[in-house]
Amino acid sequence: MKNIFLTLITSFMFFCSQAQTNKGNITGKVKDKTGKAVEFANIQVEKTAFGAYSDESGKFTIKNIPQGDYIIVASIIGFEPIKQNVSVKAGETIIISFDVAEKVHALKEVSITSTGIKGEIKDIPGTVSIIDSRQIQESGAQNIGQIINRVPGVNYLDEDGRGLKPNIGLRGLDPLRNRNLLVLMDGKFPIGMTYYGDPASYYMTPVQSVDRIEVIKGASPVLYGGYSVGGVVNMITKKGKYTPETKADVSYGSYNSINTQVSTGGNNGKVNYMISGLYRQGDSFRKRGKFNVKDFTINIGTELDSTSEISLYLNGFAEDSETPGGLTQAQYDADPTQSQHTSDHFYSKRFSTALSYKKVYKKYHTFSTSVYGNYFVRDWWIAYKNPTNNGFLRDIHALGNVSDYNFTKDIFKKKNSLIVGVRVHSDRLDDINIAGADKESRTGTTTGNAINTSFIYEGFIYDEFSITKNLTIAPGIRYTNINYSKKDFIKKRKDEMNVEAVVYSGGLIYKLFEHSRIYATVSKGFQPPTLNAALNPGNIDSDVDLKAETSMNYEAGFRTDPFSWLSLNASVYRMDFANKVISESGINKNAGGSYHRGIEAELELGSWKGFSFFANGTLQKATFTTGADSGKVLPNAPQQIAAVGIRYKFPLENQSLVINVFNNYVGKQYSDSKNTEAGTIDGKNGAVPEYNVMNATINYSRKHWGVYVNVNNVLDEKYFTLRWASWNGIIPSPGRNFMVGAQLKF
Repeated sequence: MKNIFLTLITSFMFFCSQAQTNKGNITGKVKDKTGKAVEFANIQVEKTAFGAYSDESGKFTIKNIPQGDYIIVASIIGFEPIKQNVSVKAGETIIISFDVAEKVHALKEVSITSTGIKGEIKDIPGTVSIIDSRQIQESGAQNIGQIINRVPGVNYLDEDGRGLKPNIGLRGLDPLRNRNLLVLMDGKFPIGMTYYGDPASYYMTPVQSVDRIEVIKGASPVLYGGYSVGGVVNMITKKGKYTPETKADVSYGSYNSINTQVSTGGNNGKVNYMISGLYRQGDSFRKRGKFNVKDFTINIGTELDSTSEISLYLNGFAEDSETPGGLTQAQYDADPTQSQHTSDHFYSKRFSTALSYKKVYKKYHTFSTSVYGNYFVRDWWIAYKNPTNNGFLRDIHALGNVSDYNFTKDIFKKKNSLIVGVRVHSDRLDDINIAGADKESRTGTTTGNAINTSFIYEGFIYDEFSITKNLTIAPGIRYTNINYSKKDFIKKRKDEMNVEAVVYSGGLIYKLFEHSRIYATVSKGFQPPTLNAALNPGNIDSDVDLKAETSMNYEAGFRTDPFSWLSLNASVYRMDFANKVISESGINKNAGGSYHRGIEAELELGSWKGFSFFANGTLQKATFTTGADSGKVLPNAPQQIAAVGIRYKFPLENQSLVINVFNNYVGKQYSDSKNTEAGTIDGKNGAVPEYNVMNATINYSRKHWGVYVNVNNVLDEKYFTLRWASWNGIIPSPGRNFMVGAQLKF
């Protein structure tokens, strides 16, 4: 047996060595015009799946490329993209270098969409914004909410001042719990509680584990499915670099906030790995706001041969936090730091994994498949002013597979990128409610006990095809089938429902000049009813199945970068919703609709003597179109949002000193569909006044260490972002607060 095993190993190694004989390698370095190494440059072999990122020393290596002639593209936010022609020969390593010129905008940054398609932003028929690794690092953000509101039109509601619960809204859709937003990790895996059953999210990927954030607004429902009509947020996690590196980051700030992270990663061209551990804790600016969060991640990948790779993602997360809840108007006016929730507590644990495989056939054919799963436990003990808690206990299981085939060969000498994909996904939600509960022993009177399941299968076809040298079209179609089931042990009944949807999209992009594009899209979208609405026994209108909400979506835009110091993007959009699920007197029904329209614009200037500048603004209006509230503005839908920032980088050798000042403005919002103006005594209804928040950071770094100082809410504005009836009133936001930290690199 041992001899047979050795023979197999020897044969396999011989086969691999023979397979490499017609392959070559490309290695090199990326530097700026001063000769300084450029990190995070994306080096791509054009029209293939081969590529790499430059490390801290600017070096990169791409191995096992089939012999032939290629165009190599180096691109990175802040610099002009540059190309080189190379000829790869069998058994040889080509050495090249890129000298890039500085630029400050993201128009040509390479983006990875949720389908796995790689494309330059300038050639995507839609509105795309990128927050890159440099911006994340320099912002000093301790959670996603502190950085994502620099994207045009983003409305982020922080319900606890700690960024623990995600509430992100786009284009007038309600931000609460991300129920109208699709959030993905590495373009494939939904991070919500369930996929279609109830997409509410009580977990958000820690910003310390994120390499960059892609926000795709007006995203094609064909590519992304339901809950993507307003947009998609894609978190790209950190991967190992070619130069092995271990980092330690420790910071301390206001309200006894402590954040620590240790990570180590590397990439030898065959195996790449990133291991990270994170711990956050604090007392919060509110009474009864203590919290701690632990997160551990392993990301590892390896080449099986010259054309295929496999990767494994593992993550464990735990949160233990007090939830201070809302305040009455009088309480907020007197002392916004107090709490009327005397003993509320939130516990959660999340374990997730993904195993992915990718294969490239003859340069033009790429197949990828991923199996993913997660297990999420959420125990929320809510007392309000009562001496005993009510327990809302949820265990969620999810398992799925997403696979796609991408064909990128030119057809009739026209550029073409065809993708065909499928997704199979299953959720199970065990939902238990306990009244008069003891949270330590988990005892009390069971008032709710149900098992909710959903099974989803989807398929789509999408193509990007160049009609002419300057005109590209992008048609697509998607089919979705969802089976819901709910078994209620208290009411002793079982309910089932099926939802089907066919959506389509069409986009075009026209190149006016090399530096300017115009684009337009039209699509049909859908959003299925949540499990609680669809299968709430006895609460469905006339006992009929609820229909999915549908929408017709239109967008047109323009982007240009005529000079190295100027970038401008602007878009207009319209979304018409029908079949909205509403509840009247406890009865769920399809009724009403809403009309969303807006203008978004973004300007970037720089770099002039170390200064760079950006500004963006959004004018939008989302209103009901039918029913008693026709013409009223949707809840949590501000009509004006703006952001402005200035960055100064001091001219220093072998070190970096950067100052960033960022200001975010959000206009008035309403908490209810009646658009109640004056705040009610209990704080639950009324207008949410406009607010203006300024943050500032100072970052100093050398090769192996760095320090930083963050000041949030510099002007110490007293404001709140949310009135929430479920939490008994106004949710305050923190005043001026500080954070100081240090980084070490080994």
